[in-house]
Amino acid sequence: MIETERLKLIPFTRQHYEVILKNDNVSLGKLLEVETPESWSVDKNAKEAIPALIGFFESLKGDTSWGSYFIILQKQHRLIGSCGFKGNPDFDNYVEIGYEIHPSFQSRGFGTEAAKALIDFAFTKNISGIKAHTLREENNSVHILQKLGFAFQGEIELMGEGPLWYWLLPKQT
Repeated sequence: MIETERLKLIPFTRQHYEVILKNDNVSLGKLLEVETPESWSVDKNAKEAIPALIGFFESLKGDTSWGSYFIILQKQHRLIGSCGFKGNPDFDNYVEIGYEIHPSFQSRGFGTEAAKALIDFAFTKNISGIKAHTLREENNSVHILQKLGFAFQGEIELMGEGPLWYWLLPKQT
């Protein structure tokens, strides 16, 4: 678990994925010991991605450090989004981050706080830096990355995702 002043980032487990696959928010809330909104993920394709995420989770072989995390608002005991790493460090020794905050909790700094917690955690490990991808438009994710010091690298085409903007944050030595 990763904690900040207002948030807890709780790693996904196999049991979490199983209840998400069943669309069982009641059981998810019980597992996390939080209030779980019916549509806590804003990703329209989240349910279809669960089998692939379970496969990815299993490839981590029990080390959930580089996996997905639930974003919990500590005082309210409420699930407000998810974030995490998109795998182990790559051939350049970079990890990729991603995050989403439920729309009713956006524009309050939670996305920035969660992303910064991931960055701080990652930089305690032996990595060279962090990368991220965003839609090709000015949006909350772009502003978060800019605020946290990521440098825009240009456009990149990812298979199945189309053209995206590419961002890097090298580790300062």
